[in-house]
Amino acid sequence: MKKRYLFFLFPVLFLLLYFLISESIDIVEVPVSMNNSFDYPLGGKWLVNGRVLDYIPMWFTPPVKINAQIISNPVICEENSYCSFFEFKESKGNVIGNYTSDGVMWIGYFYFKDGFIVYSGDTDGIEVTAFSYNLKIKYWKKIYEKYLDYTVLDLLASYADRDYAFFFIINRHPHTNECAHPCLYYIEFGTGSLGKICDIKPHSLIGATIFQNKIYVATPDGLFLYTKSGDYMGRIKVKLPKRIFMFAGEKYLAVAYESTVCVFTSKLSGNRCVDVGGEVDALKLEGNNLIVRTGDRVREFLIVQKRWFQ
Repeated sequence: MKKRYLFFLFPVLFLLLYFLISESIDIVEVPVSMNNSFDYPLGGKWLVNGRVLDYIPMWFTPPVKINAQIISNPVICEENSYCSFFEFKESKGNVIGNYTSDGVMWIGYFYFKDGFIVYSGDTDGIEVTAFSYNLKIKYWKKIYEKYLDYTVLDLLASYADRDYAFFFIINRHPHTNECAHPCLYYIEFGTGSLGKICDIKPHSLIGATIFQNKIYVATPDGLFLYTKSGDYMGRIKVKLPKRIFMFAGEKYLAVAYESTVCVFTSKLSGNRCVDVGGEVDALKLEGNNLIVRTGDRVREFLIVQKRWFQ
């Protein structure tokens, strides 16, 4: 009889301890501060699980407008039958430059505060070129991951936050089509620093963001946390749609989709969601404050974090 009581007692004690040490979050609206300008998201052409998402927020006018397409032109593509062609225009629509690259399976671009990235790729790798807004090339990177006999590269998703471009790839065997070794590559726009974490758990990425040594990876079923060295730190289950925005800070991670903004602790140990009354097209964290934009309206919220047991 005593063993039976103990069998039921241990789960109860575990749940009690969990709630005593777990963190909770409250989100309280406050008057909007004077600093309500945004530099994220500035948009681009993302790839999410095979679907291309074009997005430029209404409040952002790109200093350089980009037209990205795959063309067949022997003059432009030279010895190749096809190539990726990027045409650059100024605000009045006049062409001010162009750029070509070899990859013809995937093509896209991302805007940042001080410039933009264009990329193209195929099963041999992904070429990434960064420009300043005066069309000077900042750097060029090539992404190709070799893994045993899995020599074919597949790009599953591409994404950008305010500072980084992300490329989620996997290796495929040329004969069996078996897939292995998923890797998330990330390029810091300002420095050109290239990093990666491999053999990560999620195989369906819809977003990512980095703050200091923490890498947050979003999937349709939840969020994962890694260090830049690839150490797995934990996850939290939550249903997410295909287009999200993520913003990480010292204490919190904010994830926005449609008219919903969810705030998580930096360790993913607690969360709270709020409907902000309109589709979110910009967000940022400033300390304990969450600032979001919905159309022509800006709202600010104070994030209150507390433990049940302190």
